[in-house]
This record gives sequence, structure tokens and C-alpha cells, in this order.
Amino acid sequence: MRFYGDYDRYLKGTPGEELIDLFDQLTHQTAGNNRCRLLFGVFGHDAAETIGAISVRYFQQHHRLPDKSTLVERYYGEYIPPVSLFIGFDRFSAFDMPLVATGSEDLYFTVSPSPYLTERQLRCILYDHLYARRVKEPDYETLPVEAIERMRAFYKMNFERTLGVGFVRDRFWYPLSQVDLPANFGDAPNNETETAQPGA
Repeated sequence: MRFYGDYDRYLKGTPGEELIDLFDQLTHQTAGNNRCRLLFGVFGHDAAETIGAISVRYFQQHHRLPDKSTLVERYYGEYIPPVSLFIGFDRFSAFDMPLVATGSEDLYFTVSPSPYLTERQLRCILYDHLYARRVKEPDYETLPVEAIERMRAFYKMNFERTLGVGFVRDRFWYPLSQVDLPANFGDAPNNETETAQPGA
């Protein structure tokens, strides 16, 4: 696990300054886990300014412009390949992924704030990312009639509904539940802690 962003600048001199050492300790403790990386952005909203400063310092030291891989390494502390998933909170918008976002990553958004993410919830997200979304779409021309009818019923029941629509209460934005499942879906999962098996 690695933390990135301008947390050092924003937390230093505040009651949250002790988090800086905790972030560094956790990064050190998980440094040997090389199969997958989990990046946690903290105060990563000034990426353009930070990357600009990195570029200037690199040019002053090496008298040439840094390439993309160098910028990625200097910004994140190590080279990070393009990300494959993003876990956000609140309104549907992907951010805090400078230099490593490609537009093809799987997007997930928790309803409760990110610090409330549970182990079970993370397992659900990772299962969906690693298995459910990897299932190859079938050939529509060879779909059985019952599968076509199931799809038709789903789209008809959710006509004019849009994922990402919400409402404002007390000046906070809250998401609205948008999806209903037809009866012919059988025992389909109905909440964020359940997932369908691959190919189901």
C-alpha cells in the first residue's frame, strides 16, 4: 500500500500531523507486497502544481525534461503502471489519479465516506473487479430467448433511470437508488455485500 498526494504539506503543523508517520509506516510494512498495489490519495488535488514543481527540479538537476515514467516515479514514490480500478466516494467522478488514469479503469463509489470502507466491502469490490467484470460478453445472436427476455425486462423496468443522480439535503448531496431487478432475475444479488458468481 502506498499513500500519495500533498499530505505532508497540508498535515504538517496540524493536529493530524501524526498521520504522516503512520502513512509512512504502513507503506514500509507493505513494501514487500509486489503482486498488487493499493494507492490511497490524500490531498492529491494539487497534482498539476506538484507535477510542475517535480519537472522543474528534475530539469535543474539533469538539464533535460523528465519523461512520463520518471514523473510517475517521482510523484508516487515508485513507478506505477496504469491503474485498473478506482474506488471513490459520493458523486460519480474519478479524480486524484494523475499520470496513471487511462479511462479504462473499473470505477466504484462507496455510499459512506472512504474511511468507513470495510474489509467485506473491499472484498466485494475486488471480486467484482477481478471476476465479475472479466466475464466475456456473449454473442447476442446466440443468446437464448430467456436471456434476451431477462435483459428486456431489466431495461424496461429501469427506463429513464440514471446511475449518478442524487438529491441535496442540508447542503449535502446524497445518491438515489436507481436500479430494480425484475422477478425473472431469480436469486440475483440485491446489496453491496453480495456478488454474482462468474458467468451467472
